[in-house]
Order: sequence, then structure tokens, then C-alpha cells
Amino acid sequence: MRRSYGSDNTSEDEDGAEKISDTVLSLDAMPEDDVKSAAWLADSRDCMEELITALKEKELLSILTEKQRELYLAMTREGLTLREFARRKGIGIRAAFDLKAAVQEKISKNFLSGTQQTAKRCPL
Repeated sequence: MRRSYGSDNTSEDEDGAEKISDTVLSLDAMPEDDVKSAAWLADSRDCMEELITALKEKELLSILTEKQRELYLAMTREGLTLREFARRKGIGIRAAFDLKAAVQEKISKNFLSGTQQTAKRCPL
């Protein structure tokens, strides 16, 4: 449903029905000194968590072989399935499965410890 707003706080639906609106749609109408009302502008993402994840992924990529790295990136970034990856690379599904198992082993060995190994699932 589309609605157009005029300068007199009225709006018009697609069917032409005119309605009066109390909603302020301009950011210019927001008070500049009201810090609390600007809280919606704050980024709710946890930047530290994203940074740590990026650093861990960079470290993981550095310890993977070239073929393991290709598999990891194809599955995590491109969203390929194991079968699609095997077909693209011209390898058997068993070879692709072995590559995946090697990547999972390195993730488990280097990044998951103790109880985390069962609590967290590998992205592959």
C-alpha cells in the first residue's frame, strides 16, 4: 500500500482516500539536543564479537590447506552444498566429504575446547 504525504499533515492512499496524520516523518523535526530519542540511531550489533570472529576466521584460513580453504569459503560464503562443491571441482563426493571432515577437525582442535566442542556446531 502506497501513501503520499502532503505538507499539511494529510496523506492520500492509492485509492485516493485522504487521511490526517499526527506522525512526524521528517528528521528535521526531531530535537537536536534530545540524546535519549536518538538512541534508535545506535548500532545494536556487537562490534567486538564481529571483530573477534573475523580474526578467528582469518587464523583458521591460515592453517587450512588450499583445498580445505576453497571448501570452507565455498560452503560458508557462497552457500554451496558439499555435492555442489564436489561437482564444481570435479572431485568425488567422498573426497569432498574427507576435506570437510579435515576442516571440521581443525576447527575443533584449534578453536573449540572442552564442553564447547559439543555445545557449538561447526558451520560446515
